[in-house]
Order: sequence, then structure tokens, then C-alpha cells
Amino acid sequence: MKRKAPKNLKEFKNIKEIIYNSTEIYKNNIAFTLKEKDGEKTTYVNITYEQFLQNINNLGTGLFKKQIKNKK
Repeated sequence: MKRKAPKNLKEFKNIKEIIYNSTEIYKNNIAFTLKEKDGEKTTYVNITYEQFLQNINNLGTGLFKKQIKNKK
């Protein structure tokens, strides 16, 4: 017996669409938590979907600028 997909299932073409969609829906929700260790001290930093998207965009901008700088 073949399973039917839910009717409200949204399809995405690439990871970019998934990230933008998740950010739109869950903007202020925690996407993941980073564990940071400094010697004996351990802290946890929550990253929201909005912060995650901003970090991705910053990385892309930085890589793009580096590529342009290296071509001059």
C-alpha cells in the first residue's frame, strides 16, 4: 500500500528556500544551541532562525567580497 503525502506539504527546490521559509515561520524560535567551552567554563548560546539566516547572509557577503578583491 502506497502512502499518501499530507495535503499541506510544501515542496522546496533547494536549501535556500527551506532556510528562508523556516525563518519566515519561526523567526524568533531557537534553531539550534551552540556549546562553548572556555577552560572549565561551559556556556550555551541559543541561535534563532533569524540570527542563523543573518549569519548565512554575512558569510555569503564576505565570500563574495573576497572573490571580488582577489580579482582586482
